[in-house]
Amino acid sequence: MAEPGIQTPLHFAAKPKEKETSMKPWRILIADDEPDVHHVTKLVLEGRIVFDRGIELISAFSAKEAKEILKGTNDIACILLDVVMEKDDSGLEVVKFVREELGNKSVRIILRTGQPGQAPESKVILEYEINDYKQKTDLTVEKLFSTVVTAIRSYRDIRTIEQSRRGMEMIISASSDMMKAKSIMLFAAGVLNQIISLLYISHDAFYLRSHSDVTSGFTAKEDGGKMRVLAGAGKYAGLEDADFPDGLRESQIVLIRRSMETESTVYDNGTLVLVLKGREGVHGVLYLEDCPPLPDIDLRLITIFCNNVSEAFSNILLYEELEKKVEERTRELQTANDELKAAQAQMLQQEKMASIGQLAAGIAHEINNPMSFIISNLNTLESYIGKLIEFIGSIPTETSDAGLEAGELAAIANKKSELDINFIRSDISSLVKESLIGAHRVRKIVQDLRIFSAVDTPGTIVADVNTCIETTIEVLGEQLFSKANIEKDISDLPSAKCAADRLNLVFMNILLNAAQAIGDRGTIYIGTSMADGKIKVSIRDTGIGISPEKLDRIFEPFYTTKDIGKGLGLGLTIAYDIVRGCGGDIAVQSETGIGTCFTITLPV
Repeated sequence: MAEPGIQTPLHFAAKPKEKETSMKPWRILIADDEPDVHHVTKLVLEGRIVFDRGIELISAFSAKEAKEILKGTNDIACILLDVVMEKDDSGLEVVKFVREELGNKSVRIILRTGQPGQAPESKVILEYEINDYKQKTDLTVEKLFSTVVTAIRSYRDIRTIEQSRRGMEMIISASSDMMKAKSIMLFAAGVLNQIISLLYISHDAFYLRSHSDVTSGFTAKEDGGKMRVLAGAGKYAGLEDADFPDGLRESQIVLIRRSMETESTVYDNGTLVLVLKGREGVHGVLYLEDCPPLPDIDLRLITIFCNNVSEAFSNILLYEELEKKVEERTRELQTANDELKAAQAQMLQQEKMASIGQLAAGIAHEINNPMSFIISNLNTLESYIGKLIEFIGSIPTETSDAGLEAGELAAIANKKSELDINFIRSDISSLVKESLIGAHRVRKIVQDLRIFSAVDTPGTIVADVNTCIETTIEVLGEQLFSKANIEKDISDLPSAKCAADRLNLVFMNILLNAAQAIGDRGTIYIGTSMADGKIKVSIRDTGIGISPEKLDRIFEPFYTTKDIGKGLGLGLTIAYDIVRGCGGDIAVQSETGIGTCFTITLPV
């Protein structure tokens, strides 16, 4: 027997033959500066199977080497860490590095020391985030194995909780935004993480959907099309929305197809394929590698989980279909709105043409007067020119005044008197001037009419209000002047945010109404000014006024107080729509027997 206080040396019995596994091993880091410790630990742990997975041992002989390994490896389950290496507290530095700098709370740290006085257990446990404290002399073969198994179980449970939390977060995130395709991928990734967490397996898995079904996007039936990846993990990460993974063996593809065709769960040699089937049939499959054999109860629970997920996917598909219908309806409404705008523009142009037709009599009178004296003058000018030609023809071409006989000179004088050449010479210049004035007047009328009736041009969104008023008055001409005196109080204004031709139509409708409301003779007052940063236009007449019961309806379409055939009742409606469409406002005040005042405000 060994002496009291002396640890029985380690004896290694023949290890039982462990079953083989295709799953990734648990990775354990041995950080110790004594090679014998590494050797003994490997003898105890190498070849062991823990929770259906082997053990991979990684050696570090200094704190520096351990830190470098930990920087580049994020799946180490357990660290067997010596306290004293390069320095007396090297191990404790590694603990702080792992927990604080790397932020790794999952890895289990077992502190092993041969010099407990250097790092007292009670002090280290309280001040450092370690998971176990062992003296090297206490670790027999069984105790070392039991300690490592306990650490691996704890690590597995922590990682499972983390994976479950990540999966739930992704599902919640997808649920709040399931109308988008990206949300469907997030949802699939969340489902994948949940299944992995439930099975305690690695992340080598992916979720597939049918590429041929572009409308639903989740049907897993091939229908002669390709498969697409929705979400991936492990070696399949980053394949989202990509084609079928290239690295799959034919046997794996056969399993996926069998699962889809039979609409059932398929398991074979560590590969598990789960179908996601909803109301419309198969939506897709979950393909999982390195999966341990599952008892019937676990398979039933997973099947129930997949059915619930399938219902969620069915709802997402329904949302996608609804979204598609909403987009189609939106396009239809947009088309209808465009057609309505086109109809409104056509109605506006028709009203404009009707208004121009109403102006035809006045315009004909305006054009007829100058054209009459132009034609009369030109006729007279034609007669004058004929007489001049006749006179010039009567003068001998090869004679001079010195050689003319007295009779010939008398004949020329008589002809000059007969043709009234002196008057023609004085009158011909005035005829030409009058004709030019009349021609210019006709041209001005035509130009004003063209400006007034011009259709909007793209980008023309500003107008000079005062110019629009003057142009409209010129175009209306006698239709205003024959009924009213025009008094103007015009102020300098900035440009209004409205097309000029539309403002012309507004002013024309209001001025025509004002003229038609006046009896024998009256006055129309027009004023422009700035008020509260906006352009203000007031048009007031001394007409018969509008009764209160009619005043509220004057902007209604097709409402008119005129005789049949004298108006469509759209003039003031169009004026109202134009002003409001420019971001302005139009108001009216009226008193029977006194007159009416329209006030228009326009943005600058």
